[in-house]
Amino acid sequence: MEYEVLRDKNLSVLAASVKAFMQLGWKPTGKIVENKGDFALKMERAVEQRWQRPIGQRSWVAWPSYN
Repeated sequence: MEYEVLRDKNLSVLAASVKAFMQLGWKPTGKIVENKGDFALKMERAVEQRWQRPIGQRSWVAWPSYN
């Protein structure tokens, strides 16, 4: 498992970062924590997902399949 802690002073920027990470296969663990004016959230993903293409970057073109 890979782990990453996202931190930001602005909660809406942190939420946008979490959304971007989730599109890459990351999952949030726990809750958003506030400490001294900063917000943080721990994310994790399996190592096997590192090599998969993100959902947002799939091709919209219906390429023909040749067998």
